[in-house]
Amino acid sequence: SVQCLAKMDMVGWLLAAAMVWLATRLFTLALFYRRLLAIPTGGVFKYHWLLGHLPAVRDRPHLLKEMLPKFSDEARRIRRFMIGPMPLVCVSHPDTVAIILKSSHPKNRASYALLLPFIGDGLLVSSGKKWARDRRLLTHA
Repeated sequence: SVQCLAKMDMVGWLLAAAMVWLATRLFTLALFYRRLLAIPTGGVFKYHWLLGHLPAVRDRPHLLKEMLPKFSDEARRIRRFMIGPMPLVCVSHPDTVAIILKSSHPKNRASYALLLPFIGDGLLVSSGKKWARDRRLLTHA
């Protein structure tokens, strides 16, 4: 009986820890999406809260060809396109690209996982000491 209560108490603690972990993950995700939604979409397509811009281009894939030049206007330095709940951020102005490449903020390697075999562990993906060393090598003396 005492062992049964101890097991139930442990299960309760594990459940509470899992709930706290889940709550912090959801809070972090909510903050991320709040910052992400501040990036304009450009009003090219209708936006669905769950499906993103997919319903607008599902039956008309040629619209993507029309959309890309609109995203790369000189006046529009950064735009957001949602593929379901996943964001695709388009950066098209050289000044904005320079700001991203010069940033030493830690990068989320998971977001670059698909590109890593193609772009390697260079300045765009690296952070910390490796980023600083690579950046010094690229900076003019």
